[in-house]
Amino acid sequence: MIRSMTAFAKSSYESKDFMLDVFVRTYNHRFLDINLKLPLELLHIEGELRSMISRYLSRGRVEMTVKASFLKEGVYQVFVNKPLVSRMIQETQALREEHGLTSEADLSSLLRLPGLVEIQTDVQAISPETLCEIKEIVDTCMRSLVT
Repeated sequence: MIRSMTAFAKSSYESKDFMLDVFVRTYNHRFLDINLKLPLELLHIEGELRSMISRYLSRGRVEMTVKASFLKEGVYQVFVNKPLVSRMIQETQALREEHGLTSEADLSSLLRLPGLVEIQTDVQAISPETLCEIKEIVDTCMRSLVT
C-alpha cells in the first residue's frame, strides 16, 4: 500500500504541571529532513525527539513545533532590572518637564523595553516524569501522523 508523505497531526495535553501542544507537518522529500521548533525548556531533549521521529519516518521533510507552558513553581524566574527601571522613570520625568509634555509613562510600556525584564528557565525544575510525559505526547502525535 502506498502512503502519502504529506500529512498533519496535532496533540494537546494539559496537566497540573504543564500544558503542551505538538504540531507535526510532513512533506514529500527524498531524504529525512527534520526541522524542530522547541521552547528553550525542551532543547536538551531535541536529540531524543529526532530519534523518535526517525523511528516512524524514513524520508520526507518533517516540521514539528512544540509549545509548552510549565505551571509548576520554580521553573520560571523573573528578574527585573530595578536600577534601570528607576533610571528610565527619572529620564521620562525629565523629558516630560523639559518639553512640557502631559502624558504619563505607564509601567506596562516601560516593562516592554529590552533589558528591563528577563525571564529565565530552570530546566532542572522540570521533573524526569514530566519529560517522560512530554515524550509520550510527542510519540502519540507521531503515531496519529502515520496511521
